Amino acid sequence: MSETADSAPAPAPAPAPAAAAAPSAPKEKENKPPEFEPPQACIQRIVKAVLPDNIQIGKDAKAAFARAAGIFIMYLTACANDFCRESKRQTITGPDVMMAISELEFHDLVEPLKDFLEEFRKEQSAQKQAAKEKKEADAAENAKDGAGEGAEEGKESEATAMDTDEAAKSTDS
Repeated sequence: MSETADSAPAPAPAPAPAAAAAPSAPKEKENKPPEFEPPQACIQRIVKAVLPDNIQIGKDAKAAFARAAGIFIMYLTACANDFCRESKRQTITGPDVMMAISELEFHDLVEPLKDFLEEFRKEQSAQKQAAKEKKEADAAENAKDGAGEGAEEGKESEATAMDTDEAAKSTDS
């Protein structure tokens, strides 16, 4: 038995090919810019809203629109971030985006964007006001319910005290 175990040496394990390829994978990712593409469904909805109904969109065109939209968003964000940093802030705001659009010479988009931001701010303000009013109404209702319950409990405790006093008087007599 020992002769067969000694005569047949165990084969050495082969190095895993994935382990050899793993160090090169991060290098490839480091050199590539980050990719961002909006969802195909969103791209299709936007493109169809602009085109007539009888026009079809190919898969390659959808992919090209998605890639172009992603690149545009990244470029616009980088430009808006520059304006943000110039103002020594860390949060990109609507005016930063408007200045970036103007900087990129999309002057036709500045007015519609201003209108959109104004409408957006009005909606946000209305939502905040509605939430505040709802919170105040809930607080008032809770206070009213709490006061009503407290008054009922007070009446019950008064009745119990009266019953106790009457019982004490009857036992005294």
